[in-house]
Amino acid sequence: MTRALYETGRVRRPISPIEATRGFLTQLDARFLTNSAGDRAIELLAPLVWFDLITDESIIVPARYRSNGGTIPRLLWSLVGHPLDEDKIRSTVLHDWGCEMREDWSSTTVHDRLYHSLRADGNGYYTATTYRIATRTFGPRWRTSPQERP
Repeated sequence: MTRALYETGRVRRPISPIEATRGFLTQLDARFLTNSAGDRAIELLAPLVWFDLITDESIIVPARYRSNGGTIPRLLWSLVGHPLDEDKIRSTVLHDWGCEMREDWSSTTVHDRLYHSLRADGNGYYTATTYRIATRTFGPRWRTSPQERP
């Protein structure tokens, strides 16, 4: 078993061999934006890069991309936190990008990637699973791969 550790800021936990094969290659470099209604969003100042050795993918979210961090109702923030919190922001930006790039991945793939990226950023099983269930249940759905088409 891999003994690599991931620093969450509060707790050091061992990374499983599967989790060690996925992660962000870059730190978040972004600025926060606020509209007249007080809604927060961010704009990337540098690309955000995710890798997944299991699927052999590297995903680059380009600089200047704008994200609102998802459309999680405020009522649920007390359960799972704000989508633009420090430990969730890279994952929610990656998920928003995946939802906009529908021709490249299925919705199931994008929603599952949210789970894996949350775990890679040190979020617990409960939080990541809650996000996964919420996006699969209430998030957008589309089919991309030929085996998913009717």
